[in-house]
Parts: sequence; C-alpha cells; structure tokens
Amino acid sequence: MLEWLDAAGLDRVGCFKYSPVAGAAANSIAEAVPEEIKQQRFERFMEKAGAISSARLAARVGQHCRVLVDAIEDGVAIVRTAGDAPEIDGVVRIRARQIEDRRVRRGRNHRRRHLRSGSQAQRQLVE
Repeated sequence: MLEWLDAAGLDRVGCFKYSPVAGAAANSIAEAVPEEIKQQRFERFMEKAGAISSARLAARVGQHCRVLVDAIEDGVAIVRTAGDAPEIDGVVRIRARQIEDRRVRRGRNHRRRHLRSGSQAQRQLVE
C-alpha cells in the first residue's frame, strides 16, 4: 500500500484504524488485527502521506495562484487556494502589508483594494 501511495503521489489522503461496527460483514473475520499493529500501520501511512503532501506544497512555492479570503485576524488574512477545504487542508496566511499594498488595475486608473472575508485575489505562494 505504501509503495502504491508513493507511486501514485496522492497527497490528500487519510486512513483509519478499523473497529467493529454493528452489522458490518468484517466483524466475522476470524482474527482481528492487534491494536499495536493497527497503530503502527496507521502511523506509517500518515507519515508517508505527510511526506508526499510536504513535497507537493514545497513544489508550489513561488507559484502565483488565486486565493479566497476566509477571514482576517490581527492584520493577517487566512486564505485558501482552489481545492483546499476549510478546516481540513493546510492554511495559507497573507501578512498585513501584502493585504494593504496591492493595487488593482481598473482600466487606466489604479486603486487600492483591501482584502476582506470573501474576497478573491491573485497571490504568490511563499514558504
């Protein structure tokens, strides 16, 4: 499984340790996997998934992408990129000066646009 996960390069995955559920066909398996082995397998899987995810995120550093602002807290915008699910995937933060110093081109005029919750913007991913 770990070799396949590595070869496939899946970065948005998770796993769980099986536990009996009323009425599940798997309950009739002769011998359950010991908890210690379940835990070891879980940790190996999540470590591999984390390494793949870290590599994918590192490859995105420097890219420009469209972000959606979820909130602004203490001068820092909490944003997400396309495909990111709030409360599940990683968090992207934009510092206060990046929020306030961007200019948006409107025809021949330039005007400052402050980001707020619900705003969309084009940003470069760093760190």
